[in-house]
Amino acid sequence: MLQRKHRWPAAEELLEAPQQLPEHTGSHLVSAGCVRLKQGGEHLLLTSLRLVPVILTLALAACGRNEAVKVSVAPVSPKPVAVSNATLDAEITEALTPTTIERESGLEARAEEVLSKHPKLNAADLLNVPEVNASLKVALTRLGEDKALQNKINSTVALAAQMKGLSGEPGAARLDLDVTKYDRARKSRMLQTVLSEDPKRIVSFLAEEIGEAAPELAFGGADRARNGIAIKEQTPPVKPAGAPPD
Repeated sequence: MLQRKHRWPAAEELLEAPQQLPEHTGSHLVSAGCVRLKQGGEHLLLTSLRLVPVILTLALAACGRNEAVKVSVAPVSPKPVAVSNATLDAEITEALTPTTIERESGLEARAEEVLSKHPKLNAADLLNVPEVNASLKVALTRLGEDKALQNKINSTVALAAQMKGLSGEPGAARLDLDVTKYDRARKSRMLQTVLSEDPKRIVSFLAEEIGEAAPELAFGGADRARNGIAIKEQTPPVKPAGAPPD
């Protein structure tokens, strides 16, 4: 028995006469470019152009592919940060303030310049050079206003006095410093200390000098160390004649 073969109509024929579409074609019409939907007893045809989004969605779902939707996002410009004038001034000051290395290098250069200008002057005379003396006055004025630094140097002198066998009572001994025998290296270090106008550096310089001299004064029996340091008893002030006793 011969089976009846159906001829698949062209797309144009389907558009013009949708009622001629065989009932049992089913999903085969998808490959022909159209599909038949049955709704309310009437057959509706959708062209392949209308089915493109549907077919793509089904194909991707069948293969398990999920494509991320790309959304263009406009770049967010950073908001300007408000900076106070005080903060700005502090940052500018910090940027302009020389570093410790730069400051030390500058002091060393200034000290060498003074030594080059006055090669024959001893350390005591160098302290009277105008540019050096001006800085010395500033440093000593600042030292006179700092009680803690004064106590530090006084306690260092008192300790050296005790090591020498003198009274360690506050004010019982005094520092006697002779800088006339300083060599060039010690002159330079002294000048850098003075030119810094920093009272802390003045006290540190004196404390180092006393510490260096202490062994000679305490154990060597020297009245004055080779670096010019001597620790002497404080001589009570001489009372004028006729002054009442204490």
